[in-house]
Amino acid sequence: MSTPIKETFILKGSGRKSPPFKRGLDTNESPPLKGDKGGCITNKINSNEPYIMPRNTLIPYNPKLKIFARELRKNSTLSEVLLWKQLKGKVLGYEFHRQVPLDEFIVDFYCHELMLAIEIDGCSHDERYDYDMTRQTKLQDLGVSFVRFHDLDVKKKMADVLPALKKQIKDIEKNIPRVLPGDKTVPLQRGT
Repeated sequence: MSTPIKETFILKGSGRKSPPFKRGLDTNESPPLKGDKGGCITNKINSNEPYIMPRNTLIPYNPKLKIFARELRKNSTLSEVLLWKQLKGKVLGYEFHRQVPLDEFIVDFYCHELMLAIEIDGCSHDERYDYDMTRQTKLQDLGVSFVRFHDLDVKKKMADVLPALKKQIKDIEKNIPRVLPGDKTVPLQRGT
């Protein structure tokens, strides 16, 4: 198990650098967005339908992991390739990414909007159970939900894997805050 590297993190998708991520702080806080005053974003809602609050919370990550994640994408396992064929292109209604760096870790698949990580556990994970659980707990503290599938289930029981994944997505959707029409100010959501 390697020791965490304390460096400047890149906020995913923003190109901005943030100060080193410090443990022990309220993980629901994140840097203010451009134009963000007081932790709220003004949204103009032009429909009578409830607005579904996006959860695209930016989770800082160690920039050294970016190169390693790219290598992992180039050298995917069979299970990762099979599941990726089912996830890519918003087939489940959400965009997933492969080998995504989050904090000091890389997850197999990640949906930013749902803050959902998907991990495929093969026989190599049998010896790394404690590490995997510590890693999962740290990311859950940042608001990330997890679903795990065994390598053989992805290879041989995809018909069972996809409904389980859809159920997990539905469970997350139930917990996404909704704003009633007419509400102009939407509080930022910083994980759950």
